This record gives sequence, C-alpha cells and structure tokens, in this order.
Amino acid sequence: MSGLASAFRSSPHHASAIYTKCNILSSTFVPHRLLSGDQFERLALDMIALGNATWSDATLEAARRSR
Repeated sequence: MSGLASAFRSSPHHASAIYTKCNILSSTFVPHRLLSGDQFERLALDMIALGNATWSDATLEAARRSR
C-alpha cells in the first residue's frame, strides 16, 4: 500500500484530479453525528486514491462515545 500512496504523490497531474473529485464529494456531504466533514474527506480521499478505506479503532470508539 505504501508504494501506491507514494505513486499518488509523485504525479501532480493525477493528484490534482483526485483532490478535485474528493472536494466535490466533500462539498455535497451532509455531516452526521457519527461522521464529521473532516472524517468524510479523509475517508473519501483514501477510497479514491487507494481503493480502500477503513476506520481506525480510535475513530470507532469516539463515535460510540458521542452517541
């Protein structure tokens, strides 16, 4: 996965399109009590750039405590 992440940062032309798509998704997102706008933006970027998005244990625990 680290090779794919470094390849994403190596080409500004590809990164620009990925960031644009992430920004469009983030602008249409309606925040929820379990998912903030910042968390969604990170999740969307991971999914678009790497094809994989996961929640960390700390994020899940914070969401459980906020209920």
